Amino acid sequence: MHVSFGRLAAPLLVLAALSGAAAAEPASVASVRAALESVGVKKTRSAILYGQPMLSAELQGLGFVAGLRRCVVDILDSQRCEEVALKACLPLAETSDRTALLEAANRFNLNRYGGTMTIDNSEDLGPVICTVVRVHLDDDNSFGLDEAYQWSQALTDFRSFIIDEKITLRGISLL
Repeated sequence: MHVSFGRLAAPLLVLAALSGAAAAEPASVASVRAALESVGVKKTRSAILYGQPMLSAELQGLGFVAGLRRCVVDILDSQRCEEVALKACLPLAETSDRTALLEAANRFNLNRYGGTMTIDNSEDLGPVICTVVRVHLDDDNSFGLDEAYQWSQALTDFRSFIIDEKITLRGISLL
């Protein structure tokens, strides 16, 4: 008896892939905090801002915030979130040329550094240069050590780029 598996191969592969796929693991403030602290994050503080969990902390001497988004309250009354957005900003010198800064941000973003660079204006600080990393916790992704290292690398890239491009900050000691 000759059995052909040719026609069954594709459906079997699809079923195997679906059965082995893990569901996304939503992040809690505690799990994000633990992952970040494992790569050297210090001065971690958490809060709820407009109903969304937030962390503020410091890594490599740079302050940053981590906002947890798309959150639901679980049965233990804690929030589980499907997205983590990490952002660090530095105040720019008032004399910075906005066009040159936007061109620098484009170079940064096109070079595929860790994170995305933006030029913004803060009510408190005035003009700022920022790097952002968004982690979407869908498919089989979770916020763990890999994502914490990705953030650490994004900050290293951000700092190096600012120095290499000679971007003028309000205080060079910020780096």
